Amino acid sequence: NPNPNPNPNANSNLNLNPNANLNTKAFKEWALPRMQRIASELRKRHPTTPLLAFPRGATYSLPQLQACGYDCVTMDTATPRAQTRAALQTAAAATAPPAGHVSSVQGNLDVKLLQRTENGGADGLGDEAIVRAAVEAMLAELGPQSLIANLGEGLTGKEDPKLVQTFIDTVHEVSESMIAKEAAVAQA
Repeated sequence: NPNPNPNPNANSNLNLNPNANLNTKAFKEWALPRMQRIASELRKRHPTTPLLAFPRGATYSLPQLQACGYDCVTMDTATPRAQTRAALQTAAAATAPPAGHVSSVQGNLDVKLLQRTENGGADGLGDEAIVRAAVEAMLAELGPQSLIANLGEGLTGKEDPKLVQTFIDTVHEVSESMIAKEAAVAQA
């Protein structure tokens, strides 16, 4: 039997493995219509509540979710930052209001950077200087505005509190500096 699925009516595009990601076709067929409905229904019931979507493993869909009306879209660690920002702006410019807004983004620092390692950062992880450099790179690519600086995945419980604090402090310091520079340029 080439189809081991006991349900002969099951759609072969739908993978029920919780660790698998939907391919583009399956996402458009199965997830996107439901995400549109969720956004529409929530917007009707709670018109002033910001909506956030995190399509883990399907961040290729962020412009489509933006068009659904999500105010913020979350990037996992595999999402290219600058390319995502550009895609969201391009998609918004091509879409008539009210869906023509540009969503904020959330993410996407790798949580592994916040885990202390045995070799003191020699592997590129678990060091304050490495965390600072990674945050600076993230902010350089995404900018400080319309950004929820966050992790690309959730905390695992293995994070060093000092490295988490370095992440938070660096986000504040660097974004405040970037915003001040933007304001100075705007006033000039």
